[in-house]
Amino acid sequence: MENVGQKLKITCPSCGEDLAAPLEYEGRIRCPSCAHVFLVETFSDQSDMEEGYQEIDPHTGFWFGLIAPASLPIIVFVLASTGIFDYSSPALLGITYFMCSLCIWPVIGFGIAYSGRTFVGSFRAGARVSGVIGLFLGSLIWLVFLSWISGGITN
Repeated sequence: MENVGQKLKITCPSCGEDLAAPLEYEGRIRCPSCAHVFLVETFSDQSDMEEGYQEIDPHTGFWFGLIAPASLPIIVFVLASTGIFDYSSPALLGITYFMCSLCIWPVIGFGIAYSGRTFVGSFRAGARVSGVIGLFLGSLIWLVFLSWISGGITN
């Protein structure tokens, strides 16, 4: 990095392309050529400028997007398993909460996925995959649950 007039010249660590940013800019930059994202910080002297950027793994957003919508059913399942909702003999309230949280999982996933530019693209892609998984897994669990309460599953 070096100062060029009122702009900061930054070299992309992935492809080596030269980028320009305002002199006071501090934050993430996405390279227009290779879409690599890295951090830029402001520095008081030239010696700190050599170590001035941190690389951000673009795949971490995908994994967070995959896990975020599924966290609600996981938390409710853990709480139901511990017996915190244990008001009746088979913990019917816990099962009801868990089944409802399975319906909310794809809604949260697709809501994040199609939220426009609110979230980073990799996070939205992970949420989209999570929504699809939630849709199929939720449908399968609901099918098993409905056959169980209708007497289809025997001991």
